[in-house]
Amino acid sequence: MRLPQTHEGVSDGPEDALPGEEAKQVRVNVLGGMEVRAGGKPVGNTALERRRAKSMLALLAAIPGHAAKRFTIMESVWPEYDYDTAHRCVYSATSVLRTEICGALGDGDAASVVYSNRSDRTVLLNMDMVSCDVDAFELKARRVLDSAGDDRLIVALCRDIEDLYRGPLFVPPTDGAGIVVARARELQGLYADAMVAGAEAAMRTDMKTIACRFARKAHEGDDMREDAVKVLLLALCEAGRQVEAEQAYERYVSHVVDMTRRPPSHSLRKVAGQLLGDGMRDKGSRSRPRSGTAEDQRAVDDAVPSESLQLRLDFGDVA
Repeated sequence: MRLPQTHEGVSDGPEDALPGEEAKQVRVNVLGGMEVRAGGKPVGNTALERRRAKSMLALLAAIPGHAAKRFTIMESVWPEYDYDTAHRCVYSATSVLRTEICGALGDGDAASVVYSNRSDRTVLLNMDMVSCDVDAFELKARRVLDSAGDDRLIVALCRDIEDLYRGPLFVPPTDGAGIVVARARELQGLYADAMVAGAEAAMRTDMKTIACRFARKAHEGDDMREDAVKVLLLALCEAGRQVEAEQAYERYVSHVVDMTRRPPSHSLRKVAGQLLGDGMRDKGSRSRPRSGTAEDQRAVDDAVPSESLQLRLDFGDVA
């Protein structure tokens, strides 16, 4: 059940759009895959894939401001072509987008959905007509991080974020400059930040099941982040799900050692020991790579901090 509306701008249901976005004719979703809808009707992927129009649209939908220099688009979408050929390709792809979206809308005005600004050589989406899921997600995630002290608002925002962030940012087949990949990492980190904050807020308001769900999603968003696994252990233990917490910690330790040849930090191992028992703390410090040499193990051993080192825990109630 959703929280009742108690804060301006936070509804009792998922909000996939910003205020006023519902009236826009074209919707571009790029979180968890790519979908384009015009006038409420889907625009087929096959049609958009002609002349790499889909890759250009994915780039414009993903980046802040939804505008890019023409040369940047050329480098990203047509990196193998010379300047003149890539320049012509930008115009061809723009024409495909206008034609296909115009056909779905049945409206000649759709020609302005993507346009070029010749004065500064940019190509941009017309945001008077287009809405993007990235914008709504980013606004709500940043509101979470700016709402310290208002736990019920944070939980409500994170519930909306669950519906908006359907998965990692769609990366088109051609991303020659790596712009979309970098943006995908940025948004993935923002998602994990927001869900960690949401899990902490849910625990403070005694919403144990929601705290577990948010914490798990934060961990899934970035499976190397210690703050995400720490809040997951705390949430599961608070909810009386000790076995799940032990399993989650064991998987995390194994994954971290495999990826880094290092154990989890002293801070996390201390939390695990206090929540799950000293055996779990020792498991983190003694874990070996699944495959490796004696030198690999010495690297792990050398990385284990002195037990006398006093590290401040992020959660005072566990210290």
